[in-house]
Amino acid sequence: MLARLGQRDRRLTLGADEARELAPLLDEWFAVGADEASVFHLLTSGLPPRVHAAAALVADRLRRKKPAPRAPKPRPASRPQCVNCRASMFQPGLCNACVREQARYGDLPPDPTDYSVTPETAARGASAVLAAFHVNGPARGSQLRGVPLPGTGPAPAW
Repeated sequence: MLARLGQRDRRLTLGADEARELAPLLDEWFAVGADEASVFHLLTSGLPPRVHAAAALVADRLRRKKPAPRAPKPRPASRPQCVNCRASMFQPGLCNACVREQARYGDLPPDPTDYSVTPETAARGASAVLAAFHVNGPARGSQLRGVPLPGTGPAPAW
């Protein structure tokens, strides 16, 4: 990388031996988390109009402008989870889905992913669906407008 400094700015052209001598200083930069773009920027910005000793200037800048070690990235804090279904949330308590379930059915099942369907509940659900769609014949679009969702209000008086 030090050998390419001359391509970026002619005033900083270094020989192979000079680049080899300065390599340990550059390694210190990379050890503290610097990347190539920031090294190029810090070494080439604000140069004097005329550079007489490129290797001395680069060595001085590598010593003086070495960035401070970067702090390790903070680990994201774990989010609170729903007390019922363990869904990730912003605030502790019940998630919106569990709150709706509780409002609709009164009590929450211990694990909402474990819904056991018995033949009795399946038959009762199927008959409720059939009754909703076959009141006085097949339902038409205009007949369904304004019908509340199950459990949200009184049943329609058909």
